[in-house]
Amino acid sequence: MDYATDEHEDKALQELGLAVRSAENEDAGGVIAHTEKAKKHLIEENREHPYTQPFISIYGQFPKAEHDMETYGNIRRNG
Repeated sequence: MDYATDEHEDKALQELGLAVRSAENEDAGGVIAHTEKAKKHLIEENREHPYTQPFISIYGQFPKAEHDMETYGNIRRNG
């Protein structure tokens, strides 16, 4: 990552580590509590550093547009 590790990210990782330890000790309540805390930290992290990757279309999601792009692409290549 380009930016320094955020405090919320560090706390989320710590909580997930505690959740793993709770799982090893067969403590379901501890797993739930720690994962919920980690989730809250990650939500806060996302508010401060939102996910900014561009939208990537999934093939087949827009069949008409994909058909048109393929058709016009062929026309440009062959035309």
